[in-house]
Amino acid sequence: MAKLVDLHPRWIIEGLGKHRTGLGVSFDCPHCSSTRIHVFFAAPLDGGPPMPDVLLWNNQGTTFETLTLLPSIDQRGHYHGYLTNGELS
Repeated sequence: MAKLVDLHPRWIIEGLGKHRTGLGVSFDCPHCSSTRIHVFFAAPLDGGPPMPDVLLWNNQGTTFETLTLLPSIDQRGHYHGYLTNGELS
């Protein structure tokens, strides 16, 4: 297991006139250091609508330490697993 906080997580933001934050999360792949994984939330942290035309994950928690995502994350051969309470498995 890897902790999300150890994988240099960042909230996904949109700054093109909208200044939104918490649209999702990006983090280093736990299997390699050359790929970043991007996951968009069905319920963005800023309370606004989700990003259009992207795959969405159900999210719970508001910090990197408490974040849970469903369903599992499948990043095209790099990482496939779950993020539960800030830990990847």
